[in-house]
Amino acid sequence: TGKRILPVHYSDNYITLMPGDQQEISLEFPANLPEERIQIVVDSYNSPLP
Repeated sequence: TGKRILPVHYSDNYITLMPGDQQEISLEFPANLPEERIQIVVDSYNSPLP
């Protein structure tokens, strides 16, 4: 539906990655949400996503 899920707690936020780097981030959100309807959107500030 395009609506934000609140509250969501992230293990990290606004990270910097160099080429080849990886970062795992975990999210905690209300347990009563149906998992098949959750969509995570990632945005890049200065680099195109593959």
